Order: sequence, then structure tokens, then C-alpha cells
Amino acid sequence: MDDFEHLTDQSVLRLYDAIRHQVDADKALGNRYRLVGPAAKDRAERLKDEIVSRGLKFSPIVWM
Repeated sequence: MDDFEHLTDQSVLRLYDAIRHQVDADKALGNRYRLVGPAAKDRAERLKDEIVSRGLKFSPIVWM
């Protein structure tokens, strides 16, 4: 399991946003290729939980 407590708020948000960009790239490719698999989705969920626990503002990832 990931341990995000040593990261800054900005770093946690950047990691989450990087996964969002991968999801957007999948959508742009017409879902023919998979840049984001189950492991990335699980990591995004753990990051989201960390973001929520820190009380940070963010836009949730819209999964396909």
C-alpha cells in the first residue's frame, strides 16, 4: 500500500492529476489502447482518499 503522508499536498495533487491525464489520453485514443489499467485506478482511489483526508480541493477523475 502507498504511503503518501511524507508527500506535500502539491505532490499528491500532481500524482492524481497525472493519472487524470492518462485517462484523458485513453479517451482521446478512442479507448483503443489502454494507458490506464486497474493498478492505476486503485492508486488513484488511494490518492483521492489522501486528498480528501487532507481537505484539499480537487476534481474527481471521470472514468470511462
